[in-house]
Amino acid sequence: MAKKTSKSIQESVAYKVTKELKGGSHIASRQFAGGAHSMGIGRKVVAGKATDKLCMRYYVEKKRPDAKLSKEMAIPKKHKFFSRVKGRDVSVDTDVIECPRPEYEMDPKDRLRPVPGGSSIGTPPPPGFINAGTLGGWVWDLEDDSIVMLSNEHVLGSVAGVDIAQPGTLDGGSFPADKIGEVKRGIPRSTTMNNTVDCAIGDPTSADTYKSEVIDISPAVYAIDDVLLDMDVEKFGRTTEHTFGIVDDADYTTTLTSGHTFVDCFRIDTASPSSDWSSGGDSGSLIFSQQVIDPDSEIKPVVGLHFAGGGTTGVGCRIQNVFSELNLTTLCSGAFASFLDGLFDSEVTSEEVVVSNSLHTFTSADLIRPGTKIPADFFKLKRPLASSKRFHAGISRDIQSQLSKTKRGRMVNQFVDNNRDELLRLLAQDRDIQRATVHALKPLVAGAITTSDVLSRQLTELDVSNLQKLSKEVAGRTSNMKLKTSLKMMQALGKRTDGKKISDVFGIKLG
Repeated sequence: MAKKTSKSIQESVAYKVTKELKGGSHIASRQFAGGAHSMGIGRKVVAGKATDKLCMRYYVEKKRPDAKLSKEMAIPKKHKFFSRVKGRDVSVDTDVIECPRPEYEMDPKDRLRPVPGGSSIGTPPPPGFINAGTLGGWVWDLEDDSIVMLSNEHVLGSVAGVDIAQPGTLDGGSFPADKIGEVKRGIPRSTTMNNTVDCAIGDPTSADTYKSEVIDISPAVYAIDDVLLDMDVEKFGRTTEHTFGIVDDADYTTTLTSGHTFVDCFRIDTASPSSDWSSGGDSGSLIFSQQVIDPDSEIKPVVGLHFAGGGTTGVGCRIQNVFSELNLTTLCSGAFASFLDGLFDSEVTSEEVVVSNSLHTFTSADLIRPGTKIPADFFKLKRPLASSKRFHAGISRDIQSQLSKTKRGRMVNQFVDNNRDELLRLLAQDRDIQRATVHALKPLVAGAITTSDVLSRQLTELDVSNLQKLSKEVAGRTSNMKLKTSLKMMQALGKRTDGKKISDVFGIKLG
């Protein structure tokens, strides 16, 4: 049987009834709160094919099994309501369609504010020249716990204080009108010694400058991974924009036409649907694996930084080498560790662990969207620091290392790793969660100087109660079913622990 034409469908009673249903404000408010980003009317899709049956459509970024959804979150198979069109009770089928949230499409060569990864940037060119490269993305600088832009050294240079514009001058950018920051540091390339990286970072002019996402690929630089032979990869660059490739050499050594020799790099060949991998101006693009880190996530890990090639092939530095040389980490990892490290200072009261003003910039710029996993450089100490590195910086990482040695400890580490993005989102947005977190964790770590100081502390009944309250508070404020399930496991782990040392709870032997 042939399908009806669009015109005849929209004139049908079934369409009018479905439109009447969609117009009900209670339907929209309920389902948008339940996770759908869009609603509409269309054909019901069965086994990947559109049928003749009309339905109410709900569009979500990621489908989840009904068994993992609460009653409030689940979208019913049918809506039953009284229809004025038919003058009786009717039922209308529903359908859940998985697709990204719509957004304004960006041209990386336009002037973009805030500035996402993948956009055109440049420094003041020599007289008579114009230039542009690519801002790979925003990452965390462990030197001073701040968010910085990452690109190539041959794009930004390595001289601190040089202005950076977006877009680059090749795309109409000018100084000082389009300045977005200054070069912070870079790794100079050598023509006499082997190089492993071509990388540099820049400080933004303000928190209004950065947009954590990388155009068309990922919400931000949230994870990194090892590059592997035959890995499917993708990048977004200023010139060729979103392209796809495959790693055809995972241990690549090359000497460029400039005379610079690079070792411990990798080579990419173009893969469908792309005709080219890169071209001039794409330098500085981050290279992502096409595989998300988790089936329930939209995060793709970064594996490298594009710096050379052209046409159908390209060359990338390993992202681990880039992070090591510049002392960087991912946004989530850096922000979370920075927040935890701030709790160790016994002189800092809970009121002094605050959310910086940049939080309001993030939320107003719609960078923390419901259902989107976003990091934060939100947690700052109100009082000035004596140096760029806190005395306690890194102690949380040492504790994590100790936890990794036991089964129970690994459960905690896995809980944090799997849910760090959602936990940070809650910390950034919810003042009650911020206060509950500080109230529960600070007594366990405040004033500690060594890892052993923390692990040898004895849990009191009040400590256990505060941790349980924090867990329940988080569970009540999140719609993430994976986090809710993980919290139940953590709650079970915390039973009958009062009076015990933290090391005993996790089976860690102290020297």
